[in-house]
Amino acid sequence: NTWGRDCDKLIFASSAPHPGLEILTLDLGEAESRVMLWPKSQQMWMHVYQHYLNDYDWFLKADDDTYVVFPYLHEYLATLSKNDPIHLGRRLHLGGRSDADAYYSGGAGIILSHEALRRLGERAEKDASVWEGPPGGPEDYLTSRTLRNVGVHTVDTRDKSQKHQFFTLGIGVEREIKRSYDMWYWQFSKDAVEGADKCCSRRWIATHYIRWQEMLAIHRMRLTRCQPGPDEFPYLELPELQSDV
Repeated sequence: NTWGRDCDKLIFASSAPHPGLEILTLDLGEAESRVMLWPKSQQMWMHVYQHYLNDYDWFLKADDDTYVVFPYLHEYLATLSKNDPIHLGRRLHLGGRSDADAYYSGGAGIILSHEALRRLGERAEKDASVWEGPPGGPEDYLTSRTLRNVGVHTVDTRDKSQKHQFFTLGIGVEREIKRSYDMWYWQFSKDAVEGADKCCSRRWIATHYIRWQEMLAIHRMRLTRCQPGPDEFPYLELPELQSDV
């Protein structure tokens, strides 16, 4: 009912049916839970590879509490090549600052280029051991580790002003959060800075932790061309909708 309308193809993945939605039904062997995110993600990527690889240039996985601003996503992807083996999102680092330490936070969405998905799918069909880690491991970190096994790397997804365009804690929280060196966010987000005017793009692409009511509110604001102030939710220069539905 909101940003999903902007997708060229929208698929919901679940181990249970949901009337009214196109569902990719997954066989997880047990009830869905956070522990099963990594097996769930593996099945989703392989389904998309096997059925849609040659239909699209870029492939996005997002949570049900993620909001994506597609006009700004399209602008950003237009500066990149689908033929490069890259994946995108909110880059974090476990350890140092090198690509070998980097991964993307799952909550802000993970995007694979056509070439990235091709490499992953071709390798995984031949060798299931390419998938890193145990079933209950951290899905976002293991996604990047697995992709690194097939030569897919991360990139810095900040804008030209070095402001973030993807938000793992949510756009509102990251605008206000104070530096604390014993908090995981400051340890893993090597590029994070304090201050709304320094940290966060006003043309952001995706944010985590958006409630369904907030998704509807953003959609209605776009419909009515209601622009918020720079310090008002959703802290975004709202692009116009192409449709009034």
